[in-house]
Amino acid sequence: MSEEVITPSPKCFSAPFNSKTAEIPEGMSKSEWKRQQKAKLFEEQKKEWTQKKKEKHKKLKAERKRQQEELIASGAIEAPVAVYKPPLKKVNAQVIIDCAFDDLMTDKERISLGSQILRVYSDNKRGPLTVNMMLSSFNKKLAHRFNTNMQGQHLQWKNVKILEDDYQIPGNDNANWVYLSSDSSNVLNELDENMTYVIGGIVDKGRYKNLCKDKADAQNIKTGRLPIEKYIQLAGRKVLTTNHVFELLLKWFEFKDWKAAFDAVLPQRKIIKHKDEEEEEEEAKEEEAIKEKEEEEEEEEEEEKIITES
Repeated sequence: MSEEVITPSPKCFSAPFNSKTAEIPEGMSKSEWKRQQKAKLFEEQKKEWTQKKKEKHKKLKAERKRQQEELIASGAIEAPVAVYKPPLKKVNAQVIIDCAFDDLMTDKERISLGSQILRVYSDNKRGPLTVNMMLSSFNKKLAHRFNTNMQGQHLQWKNVKILEDDYQIPGNDNANWVYLSSDSSNVLNELDENMTYVIGGIVDKGRYKNLCKDKADAQNIKTGRLPIEKYIQLAGRKVLTTNHVFELLLKWFEFKDWKAAFDAVLPQRKIIKHKDEEEEEEEAKEEEAIKEKEEEEEEEEEEEKIITES
């Protein structure tokens, strides 16, 4: 019996409709109408698809466990040893993801932000350090996506405050608040565990310059930017994803060192090498070139020797 194919997303559904014969609303393109119909079809079949996916995952997990037990019984592998995981160290700092820019994003960008927020929660949950995390202005289309497509999983999250409204500054005491913005002139050379750091939750590919800075200025909140230019090379404006910024904050609290934080979070291709590292690499290249030249000279001498002897 052939295995039934489980559809992973709405765009993979075979559409039981024809855009050539259908009555498409005026002002709507065929591609937009097709996306709408596929999304509708997905919603209708989502529960069935989710159940099949869970059952398949359960079977695969049981099969992996059976195979592992057989290998352990035969002596082919050793039984896994439980690894001690130390408890998370709580940092007093508060980090807020400001989701107030929902209307400025496309559907694709909103989906991307949702995935980034998932990573933020995961990073804060896994440790070894954890901060006081908050989502503010969590409403409109972003919240709707979490409640529908993402099946309300955020409702099960622990140690996270989720606000539908904008964040409130207790007693209007904003001295201990910093809104992170790549447009700020204030470089944060170090962080403070007693501060509240706000990260703008938006995916815009740099379209909206000064967006976060302008909001912070209107609320009389200090702004600050990470020392990105010292450690990474980015084309255009030096803007990182929401989850990268959050993880960099966690890593700084862990290492108390920006270089170590950037090295741990970002791909090495984006890291700017420091002068001492560049000098070491240059010296290694020079030594390699000298070694290759010496080897070539030895090979030439050996060839001449062979020719002379023959």
